[in-house]
Amino acid sequence: MRHDDPRAEKRAWVLLRDRRMLGLKFRRQFPIANYIVDFYCEELKLIVELDGSVHDDPKQARNDGIRNTHLENLGYQVFVFLMGWFYRRQMSLSARLKDFCNLRNLELPGSSEIPHPALRATLSRRERGGLADLSFSLREKVARRAG
Repeated sequence: MRHDDPRAEKRAWVLLRDRRMLGLKFRRQFPIANYIVDFYCEELKLIVELDGSVHDDPKQARNDGIRNTHLENLGYQVFVFLMGWFYRRQMSLSARLKDFCNLRNLELPGSSEIPHPALRATLSRRERGGLADLSFSLREKVARRAG
């Protein structure tokens, strides 16, 4: 494991660990073939990479392409997110993972409409307000079923 983790990777790990993201189990800095990937979900054979500006270098970009092709040939799906993009659109990570699962008709374990508290903290006040309405309507449905 690298000791100089970028802040984006640390933030992503807060969102992904402990099945916080869509109920999926991710591993951090996981070895696959001859590579160490940022995040790996065994259930979906999904690799999530967060790349910084060093990956803009043509030589590094070529090496990344070779690595990604090799991993895809082994049956893995590789999603690469730029760190700058991730900082601005953290919630899009969840949407991209949902899209991936929907395209492959994969059922998400323990998925819920209400995100884990760690994810809620990344939402704006307006987004959290919408979740409060959703949370109330879900509690209301549960109460009706119980009653």
